[in-house]
Amino acid sequence: MSSLEEKLRHLSGTLRAAQPATAPPSRAAGGRCVERRSRVDADTLCGGMAAYASAETLEMVGRVPLADFSLEKTVFLDTETTGLSGGVGTVAFLIGIGFLQEDSFVVEQYFMEDYDAETDMLHRLCRRLANFDTLVSYNGKGFDVPIVNSRSIVNRIRQPIASMRHIDLLYAARRLWKARLGSCGLQNVEREILGFAREDDIPGSMVPMIFFDFLKDGDMTRMEGVLEHNRMDIQSLYTVLCRLCRDVALPLEQPEPADRYSAGRILEAAGRSADALRCYEAAGEPYGPALRARALLLRRSGRADEAAYCWKRLLEQGMFGAEPYEELAKYYEHTRRDDALALKTVEECLLKLRLLGLEPLDSLVKRRVRLTQRMKQGRTM
Repeated sequence: MSSLEEKLRHLSGTLRAAQPATAPPSRAAGGRCVERRSRVDADTLCGGMAAYASAETLEMVGRVPLADFSLEKTVFLDTETTGLSGGVGTVAFLIGIGFLQEDSFVVEQYFMEDYDAETDMLHRLCRRLANFDTLVSYNGKGFDVPIVNSRSIVNRIRQPIASMRHIDLLYAARRLWKARLGSCGLQNVEREILGFAREDDIPGSMVPMIFFDFLKDGDMTRMEGVLEHNRMDIQSLYTVLCRLCRDVALPLEQPEPADRYSAGRILEAAGRSADALRCYEAAGEPYGPALRARALLLRRSGRADEAAYCWKRLLEQGMFGAEPYEELAKYYEHTRRDDALALKTVEECLLKLRLLGLEPLDSLVKRRVRLTQRMKQGRTM
């Protein structure tokens, strides 16, 4: 492929085309937990982006210490439950996990055909999770993991999931893509970032009802769609993780200003100020949030003159309200030692607020009083 865009277009096509090799379901003797296993070429899912999934990039985007991180010791988890709000009484009737095995990404699904199969399902999960040390989910911290934990306690099973390192990709996706997407639901990320949309997928809101219907009539027809929905969720977790890492590792290659800005925020939080500044600059001055972040970083770095330039540009664009006025007033007062210009800037801001019918900021009023008094004292000396 000759360019990044061509590679990403190729990846979106392979994601649509990826059809797993599925093994026939197996059932534990004396139990009713059905296990399904499928596999797909791992590189087909991530288009070579797995090379960027290092401990360094994942620590930055996932905010989890990962000193000895390995993709081979990482498991991806998603559940389908009897309710969408969690809480007491909510049961995971289908638990899916994914992991790398040689050149394949393997998905194992544990499905209980009735409530009396829950213990067998959770035991199977427990045995499999013992092989991994890092868990990846999408909103799993607030939903999947608490449900699995609570149901394991009820069934007197000590689940390894409680002590595993946990990377929740929902929060990571928000850090990198929320500025552009707004909603970072998994399927919206699939469409807008990975470039593919699911066909004939079952809405998550319908999943509990389909399971309850299955309990009544035993018809697996619609339940097959739930299993496919779960399988695709798990495969997407792997692809999203790799894409997050690639975008943070190569932030200047992102075509969208908002994504460059967000990558800069992640890098700055990780202490890589120089790299963050380059991201803010690459986002371009018309993109106000990046210009503001650039101004704040320059100010903290002692580069007051460059920061003042950014505040002036924001002032010209009419962005971020009173903040550019206040920051410039501080600059004129403390760096330039020009009380008159600082006072003029404060007065302009207070006038603007009054014309807009807004209350004056206490900090600006106090600064005006201080500057006025100091200038009077200077004239009488």
